[in-house]
Amino acid sequence: MYYFLTILIDTGAGFFSMFPFLILLEILARKEIPYIPLKHLIGDGIFCFFLSAILALTGVPSFYEMRRPSGWNVAPFQSILADPIQSLGKILLFLPMGFLLPLLFRKYQKPSRCLLYGLSFSLTVEIWQLFSFRSMSVDDLLLNMLGMAAGFGLFSLWRLLWPPTAEVMSLSDQTLSSLPAMLELESGFLTAAACAGALFMTSAVRGWIWRIFL
Repeated sequence: MYYFLTILIDTGAGFFSMFPFLILLEILARKEIPYIPLKHLIGDGIFCFFLSAILALTGVPSFYEMRRPSGWNVAPFQSILADPIQSLGKILLFLPMGFLLPLLFRKYQKPSRCLLYGLSFSLTVEIWQLFSFRSMSVDDLLLNMLGMAAGFGLFSLWRLLWPPTAEVMSLSDQTLSSLPAMLELESGFLTAAACAGALFMTSAVRGWIWRIFL
């Protein structure tokens, strides 16, 4: 029970830590960005929550908690075979991301783009972990990519079975044509906000939340 409470608090702390950076992006972009449907904004919020959950569950350190880089494991399949349950968890960790990206952003409906995003984000997390007591692992990259592929496969199946609903949270072609070029980087802005929050604010927000509970 304590473990799940810790994860929930860490995820919530990461999610709330994004807000100052999201507000800053909103202020900078508001003059250029027209009306965006509420359903898409709700989807953005869900996407941000899962970004925060990944950063919380992988234990990336804040700027104030960083240590001298630790080691890394470049030999594939060692940890996968040693702990299959944990390996399954690492697959499931990235599965929602593989589903949400193409659901929210049409450019990620190409599998190569979706998987490239997953690889970039997973590699960022692994390098980030070098500065904590955890180590970088090739197995984690492989498992995370497998989770992204599984999530994209679920989205593709959903789009095949219920085509109209697969587009309900993404911006229409008409809306996309009227958007400024900077909004094409929307997923990148949200990812950067999540990482900035985890790097500079999550540890402080986590402390405030724990004081409220205790």
